[in-house]
Amino acid sequence: YGADTPAAIVYKASWPEETVLRMKRDPMTINQAIDYIQFMLVDRRSILFEEIFEKFNRIVEAHEKNSGTNELLPMLTELLNLLSENSQLAMVLISKNGDAAFVDKLKRIILEKCFINIQKMQNTENDQNYVYFYHYTVSGCMGIFSAWLLNGMKESPEDMALLCEKLILRDFDAFLNGV
Repeated sequence: YGADTPAAIVYKASWPEETVLRMKRDPMTINQAIDYIQFMLVDRRSILFEEIFEKFNRIVEAHEKNSGTNELLPMLTELLNLLSENSQLAMVLISKNGDAAFVDKLKRIILEKCFINIQKMQNTENDQNYVYFYHYTVSGCMGIFSAWLLNGMKESPEDMALLCEKLILRDFDAFLNGV
């Protein structure tokens, strides 16, 4: 079994003793067994979801003080390394058929920890165009992350971080200069 596949999660899951005893005593129907496995997968998925989200959040918080500078590369590199280390789960969560709630949480963290600081520094707090720029940038990065994962991560996390940084800084400069 692959390390992060649903089969591996079920395989590694410890079945509660009372469930095993009940299955021996009163064999479950196939539907009951499927329902139980689905319940276990949802529970395990939410645990994995929270673990990766907490790691993502810690990375962004660690780099929050630099969010108003042009030093995006270290944070982006760490985020892409996190995605690489958890590629199967990340692919499931941020792909087009993934978990919209997870993607929304990631976007919200980036907004709260990075973009709001930049917005204050640039004195664009009441600028609706800045909100559009934020959504454009974050959606673009999520698209790059997703494409990179789906393409088999042929480029290194460092190379992808550098590409994202260049695009963000180029577009931010254009935004500030009224393009």
